[in-house]
Amino acid sequence: MNDVFEVLSALLDGEDVDIERLMGVLATADGRDALADFLRTRQVVRADDADPHPEFVARLRSSLVPRRPGLVRPALAAAAVLVLAFLGGWWMGVHRDAARAPGAASPPAVTRTLTFERNVDWHDVP
Repeated sequence: MNDVFEVLSALLDGEDVDIERLMGVLATADGRDALADFLRTRQVVRADDADPHPEFVARLRSSLVPRRPGLVRPALAAAAVLVLAFLGGWWMGVHRDAARAPGAASPPAVTRTLTFERNVDWHDVP
């Protein structure tokens, strides 16, 4: 930002301004035009009495208010866990019953028998 805008901005913001710099800025045509532009802008802004839409204000206020943690989230989490447990149990039961289908109701036929002899195929551990 150049010196003209810095000095005039500080003046209009109520900050301390070096008087010699201010006089130098106001001695130029650019400085006087910039001061007039700043003052016009300030008048336009002050004359505008439009309020924001009430819906916007309500949303803004609700987003600024800190929310207290309640029981809603833990209750929803517990309900979700229960529903998932129920569905998991149901699914396991359906698949267990499918394994017991009529074709799979009896074990397969024996095709060979394995025999093990004590102290030959295995040894007792003392």
